[in-house]
Amino acid sequence: ETGCVYRAMVDRAFAEAGLGGPKLAAEVGSIDAIAGLVAAGAGFGIVPRLAVATAIDRGEVAELAWPGPVRSADLVMIWRRRRVQPPALKALLASAGAGFAPVRPADARPRHAVSFPS
Repeated sequence: ETGCVYRAMVDRAFAEAGLGGPKLAAEVGSIDAIAGLVAAGAGFGIVPRLAVATAIDRGEVAELAWPGPVRSADLVMIWRRRRVQPPALKALLASAGAGFAPVRPADARPRHAVSFPS
């Protein structure tokens, strides 16, 4: 869909190749729907490999390497702030904080936001 990081990657790749925009068969926000459309022969989709690994293993869809420079997308983790955090969330946040740099917040962002570079 418009606004999706993967859609932006496709649009940019087509523009950089001088192809204009891709011809869209459909715009969907569900990875399962994208995989189903691809399996039915409607075109191609860009989704996280993990989300379609089973479909790849079953031969329902084919995996192709991204042509050209590797692209990346920022991942943002959000959680409901509470005075007392559940132990699992507390452990996850501690682990994430040890391995990733926190976002330096603008005034509009909560001070506990963490950005995960991909």
